[in-house]
Amino acid sequence: MQKLGDFRVPNFFNYPPYFTLQPIRETREKQVQLWKELILDYCRSQKVFIIGLEEEFPLFSNPAIQRSLSHESREVFLSALVAEGRAEWIDKNHRKCLVLWLRIQDWADHVINFVKENELEDVL
Repeated sequence: MQKLGDFRVPNFFNYPPYFTLQPIRETREKQVQLWKELILDYCRSQKVFIIGLEEEFPLFSNPAIQRSLSHESREVFLSALVAEGRAEWIDKNHRKCLVLWLRIQDWADHVINFVKENELEDVL
């Protein structure tokens, strides 16, 4: 299995068609889902918070198979994360994206649970 630093990429990362947006709806939906999971897993494990569409990002190319994602593909995959609440566009031109490892509500739940577990309610 191929690695990017200490991150192991899934098998599909070495399959050239996954670097091209697929025309068949069912195939594209599966492709988008795989890329969303890959982006989130990578960002979480490497502590990456921001992805720029026009900047170098390790997942957006695979030199071993000489493939790179197009700008359109990058935007489709990141927009899918935004639609799910797993990312937010930082700028109005949609060139930089803040990746949320957890949805905002999930973060809020973690904070509330931490406060309750540590009996910090009504401390102030």
